[in-house]
Amino acid sequence: MPSVHGVLLRVEGCGVLLTGPSRIGKSELALALIDRGHQLVADDAPLLQDDGDTLRGRCSAVLQDLIELRGLGVINLRRTHGDAALADATAIELIIRLDPPDTDSDRMQGNRSTTALKGHRIPTVGLPIAAGSSLALLVETAVRDLRLRQAGYQADHDLLARQARQMEAQPCN
Repeated sequence: MPSVHGVLLRVEGCGVLLTGPSRIGKSELALALIDRGHQLVADDAPLLQDDGDTLRGRCSAVLQDLIELRGLGVINLRRTHGDAALADATAIELIIRLDPPDTDSDRMQGNRSTTALKGHRIPTVGLPIAAGSSLALLVETAVRDLRLRQAGYQADHDLLARQARQMEAQPCN
């Protein structure tokens, strides 16, 4: 079964794959999310399986329950955080790509795209790493925004519609 470089979690029931350059902080972000009540599926190299309609990820037996953290080394999450900190597998629904801090993004639409992974197009959000930013909160918000988008609502489209209505109500002279 093929693997991918990244950390796979369940955030609010959504399968989230954290990707980015080596040593950018994927495992530390995963730990922050776990501390907020979310679950680790696999650190470093989730195994991928195409189930037809979905792409699923799970952990290899060798890495099960383990996470590598800079400065601490390998930690067994089942022993430090309990069974609730781990999930066996998840469908991959969102990719969060951790980008260097100087990465630009569109202020209205953010840094959204899709990523082709094993024949599936996965919604992707690029988050620039910035000092003082709460990446765990941003990941949780990206998951909530994904759910809204899946239901047909997009805040940027809402803002443009509001601006258009205001311009129609107050035409320029």
